[in-house]
Amino acid sequence: MRLVQRLLADKDTSRLDEYLPEFLDGFVKAIENQTVFVPVFGISMTIESWRIGRAQLVNVTEGLLERWCSGMNEVTSAMFQQGVRPGVYVMCEVEAEADRAKELAFDETLRVIDLLRFSVSLRQECARGRIVIAPEEEINLQPENRQICIIPRGFRTIEVHWRATHLDHVDWEITPDLIKALDQLGFDRLLSVLSKPYADVSEFEKAVIRAVHWFSNYQFQFESENKLLSLITALESLLTPKDGNPIGTAIAEAVAIICSDELAARKRIKARFKDLYRNRSAVSHGGHKSVMDSDLVMKAGQLVMKAGQS
Repeated sequence: MRLVQRLLADKDTSRLDEYLPEFLDGFVKAIENQTVFVPVFGISMTIESWRIGRAQLVNVTEGLLERWCSGMNEVTSAMFQQGVRPGVYVMCEVEAEADRAKELAFDETLRVIDLLRFSVSLRQECARGRIVIAPEEEINLQPENRQICIIPRGFRTIEVHWRATHLDHVDWEITPDLIKALDQLGFDRLLSVLSKPYADVSEFEKAVIRAVHWFSNYQFQFESENKLLSLITALESLLTPKDGNPIGTAIAEAVAIICSDELAARKRIKARFKDLYRNRSAVSHGGHKSVMDSDLVMKAGQLVMKAGQS
């Protein structure tokens, strides 16, 4: 503020260059470089870190904390270890004031989580239980949580279940072998998009990222109706026509072309998808059309990837 007052009071504009270094120095101090750690639930790692776009997925261990704190004074070390405890974090470097840095880092974390959820669909054989990946603050999945309790008449047995027929929750384990397998499926191309400045991201790349977001959203829904909405929206992100043709028919034709080379099979796929699209419309516009789990039995992850490659 004092610098601004001096600039306004000084009528000699030829001296503005003298004030520039002081202004820049003060500006840089005001907009500091912040390191933000956002805790993530549902991930374990056999590696220390994995670069994903502009962020890093970091496995913070006691040993890593000890290394980081080795050059700090006692007070700073205690404060750091109180804020960052062992576990997996998305770590972001952000140049902004603290509140704004937190918002930017959380947005980046959501993009990372979208890709991590999508990676599960690409390597489903690695999932040995119920995978739930989310910002830790959004999760209340503790052993003491109440589950659905089934008590038959006569109290012969008592069973407790999750709503769906999943195995117990397990972490999605990030290993070098998993990363290598994902990259062979083109996953590294998705990561490269997140590394770009937003202005350099093409419209096609934006559409692919939107599709991945909605497919990842589908994996985190519990009701079949919401799962269907997310899956259809993922396909709409990639296949919605630009010429004003009916959306449902155009997407059904595109899905049929992507899924099969045979005319008879394409006709069946088109008819099936149009039926699913009608279900989607009934749900989204307040209808009472129920959606069965069998309606969702489709290789949606592969379909999104194929659409993205087409």
